[in-house]
Amino acid sequence: MIRSGLTETLAPFLEEMGVVDDEWGATVGRADPHVVGDVALPCFAFAKEAKMNPSDIAERLLGHLESSLADGDVSLPWCSGVIAAGGYLNLHLDRGWVMDQIRERWGPPSNPTLPPVGTIAGPDDTDVVLIEHTSANPNGPFHIGRARNAIIGDTLVRMQRLAGRRVCAEYYVDDLGKQVGMLAWALDNLTPDEVREVLEADGRSSEADARWVDKADHERVLWYQAANHLSSEQDKDDDAQSGSLLERDLPNIGQAVERLILGSEMGDDAVLSSFDAAYKPVLDGMLETLQRMGVSFDTFTHESAFLHNGDVDQVVERLKESDLAGMAENGALFLELAERGVSGESTKFFFQRGDGSSLYATRDIAYHIDKAQRSETMINIFGEDHRLHATQLGVALDEVECRSPSFVFYAFIKLPEGKMSTRQGRVVFMDDLLEEAVERSAELIDQDRHHITSEMHDAIAEAVGCGAVRFNIIRVAPEKGVTFRWEEALSFDGDSAPFIMYAHARSCSILRRLESLSEVIPETFDRSLLSEQGDAFDALLMHIMDHNDVLERVVTDHRPQTYARWALDLASAFNAFYRDCPVILDEVVDPVRAWMCQLAQSHLSRACWALGLEPLREM
Repeated sequence: MIRSGLTETLAPFLEEMGVVDDEWGATVGRADPHVVGDVALPCFAFAKEAKMNPSDIAERLLGHLESSLADGDVSLPWCSGVIAAGGYLNLHLDRGWVMDQIRERWGPPSNPTLPPVGTIAGPDDTDVVLIEHTSANPNGPFHIGRARNAIIGDTLVRMQRLAGRRVCAEYYVDDLGKQVGMLAWALDNLTPDEVREVLEADGRSSEADARWVDKADHERVLWYQAANHLSSEQDKDDDAQSGSLLERDLPNIGQAVERLILGSEMGDDAVLSSFDAAYKPVLDGMLETLQRMGVSFDTFTHESAFLHNGDVDQVVERLKESDLAGMAENGALFLELAERGVSGESTKFFFQRGDGSSLYATRDIAYHIDKAQRSETMINIFGEDHRLHATQLGVALDEVECRSPSFVFYAFIKLPEGKMSTRQGRVVFMDDLLEEAVERSAELIDQDRHHITSEMHDAIAEAVGCGAVRFNIIRVAPEKGVTFRWEEALSFDGDSAPFIMYAHARSCSILRRLESLSEVIPETFDRSLLSEQGDAFDALLMHIMDHNDVLERVVTDHRPQTYARWALDLASAFNAFYRDCPVILDEVVDPVRAWMCQLAQSHLSRACWALGLEPLREM
């Protein structure tokens, strides 16, 4: 509204000055907080065409706008004043108009319904944003690197929903690949003693952490690791093999797993049953970890479905017709992607093995065709090591005339040396990181001081610890690496989840006090009172006004860290309001400030939900 109003008003006058560029409206934005005004139009880009310096241009635009407003030629109901300064045209926003805009977009201050009604996609909906994320192989617990995928994906799901989109969060389950085949073989062929023997011979821990004895993902990953190590040793085929189990007359594990995979592709009921029995308990354990971080899914789509319903066969036939199609010496089929500008060690995209069986890539194409039919927008969350696969997938989808998804790539997470104990031969599992975060949070919460029960103390520690891990990852741009530091993640004063959560709890404390005084927070009041509340009140109001614009940028650009920054600044703005603008003074309530407190609480609550943090009412 502001950009369009300014463009309509100033464009004819700028044309008279020689400025013909009609894209300048996009440069209108919030003014620097250290200058007078709320919205600014920079005039530097006009200087060349207008043959004037930016300051003179700003002064001429000021004169034109003031005279047009005075004569009634234009109406800008949102504008309460204009000045020119330093090559900028700065405009003041009418605070009553700002209040109306916030109310129109978000409704009256209250506890919002989250997720917003109508934003969970149904099976018959077509205008759907389908976000596929996580999709980790179900062969063991989440490690911290893979968990970043889930955190970014779930946060984007939440923000799309907060923006009013109809969203489907989807997990693509690899239920017939090599990893599941290896796990199924291990569970059917190795005893607990043999697993222990292999892992100890390799210098690894041979038992699951005692804290996770009831989680199948932690238990069964030992079987997978043992089988994988045995297979690797068999492949060496030299004198390096040692140990009684390796000396046993074992079948070739790699070949045995290949036979299982082929059986699953052929629809062998016994093999499919073995695969299901192997991976499903592991997936349940993985989802339990994600649930602890607030991550959930609307649908689970299984890779095997596209093999058994004939979609993969159709993809193969369509790819065979491509001008890029070729055949290797062993009969395998591929697309030669060099002709589409793809470079690298190998430019061949294989879509069928020489024995006629399918590949993961082929099934992935079938999956994306299916996704395109079920959605208007597709978003994939990929690790940075999957960039080549994304490029290859895009070319292959183009060959079958299917649109490609948008990709969000993320870098990986590091832990500083010595900051977290790990067991030899093990990556850092997300369960371990969350548990340590909760333990550290519990130490920071003074139970006696706040007179809370043990149950509430544990619940707060869980929310703060898991929220701290999640936020410390989401506040960094996906393409940048994350080094996880406890002192940053759990700080109540810095760029952290506890900082935002505490601001929300503080706002709830004021609202409870108002309720105890039987105060009714007004829905309307004299708008002139808005200008009498002080700088901290005004800064908080303007920051809340920015909420919708920030959210729209995030869902368009897939940049969740931008929203995290806005939420941190919202908490800071509320803390300044709390310090400088007492809502209750000597038992007397200021109704306008009470309204602002409720408005801030509702937006802090939304921000917590969008970021996957629990909006605690007490801390």
